[in-house]
Amino acid sequence: MAETTYTVDRIEDGEWIVLEGAGGRSFSVPRSWLPTEAKEGDSVQVRMVEDSPAEGGRKRHLVLTVAPGGRDGREGDVRRLRDQLEAGPAGDISL
Repeated sequence: MAETTYTVDRIEDGEWIVLEGAGGRSFSVPRSWLPTEAKEGDSVQVRMVEDSPAEGGRKRHLVLTVAPGGRDGREGDVRRLRDQLEAGPAGDISL
């Protein structure tokens, strides 16, 4: 099934992780759903898995995986964007 990538936006009260996707859509999941090493800025791949039919019908569940290297790639992107910005004036600033 389809896989979507989200970013760990923040951890609230140590109990909830807020995941943010493309377009700013976000949702919260219990902290226990992700590995303990997951931290703000990490990429999380979310995919829906459907089990084979059983007596009670099909069952669906989400699989959340912290993407290896996801944070490093985004940090590199941010560095490149920052380096493209014009440097401001040197010295003291008078307001």
